[in-house]
Amino acid sequence: MNQKSPLRRLGIALSAAVLIFSLCRIVTELNNYRDARNVYSQLARDSVTEPPADDTDAEAPTAEAVPISVDFDALREQYPDLCGWLYCENTAINYPIMQGDDNDEYLRALPDGTYSAGGSLFVDYRANADFTDLRTVIYGHNMYDGSMFSALSDYADDAYAAAHDTLFLLTPSDSLRLEVIAGLRVSYTCDLYSPLQTPEQLAEFIASARNDSFFTPMHINTEYSAVCCLSTCVHNSTARTVIICGITPCG
Repeated sequence: MNQKSPLRRLGIALSAAVLIFSLCRIVTELNNYRDARNVYSQLARDSVTEPPADDTDAEAPTAEAVPISVDFDALREQYPDLCGWLYCENTAINYPIMQGDDNDEYLRALPDGTYSAGGSLFVDYRANADFTDLRTVIYGHNMYDGSMFSALSDYADDAYAAAHDTLFLLTPSDSLRLEVIAGLRVSYTCDLYSPLQTPEQLAEFIASARNDSFFTPMHINTEYSAVCCLSTCVHNSTARTVIICGITPCG
């Protein structure tokens, strides 16, 4: 009994050390999430203007109205890789969009390059930064705290999808509506992440996405000359959730 006692004490000490280490990692990650939320909230406060909620004298917004304006001059002075801003009403999606020299640059980095587990929203490095490609992909993490592209998972519910069928993509030179067409679950190696070459390929892709959508497809009678794909990971899986949006100009 006495011979086993030191081993038992050693086991208890090691277990305690592992527990303390794990708790420290959890606390560090939670602090990292909080710091990132604060950074993005400050960016939105400094650079994004929304109509006052209690402005009773304002005219009712039309279907073409852009609900926010963005000070791109100030933003790009600080963040030269910033190429747009993505907004979806009544969700956490209200973020700048970056584009790096590769798809790793902003995977775990804030717009200023600071490490962040949640990284930034970013456009595929091969894409045109003005969203003029036939198919543009924007990547974002599916964060456990509900930030970044976590809301994309909620499109599995038809009612949620119908209530959030439009996002707004603003660039330094344009304001675009993203009309949600369909949602797909795909492999991260799927050819969806490769550029399209012809309008015929785009039409085939849209038809296939509507057919395979995991929610009831929307805007089914609308034709689009370009799409934007919002891509995020699926927890504990190599699959990806991708929300397919048709791009239309505002106004």
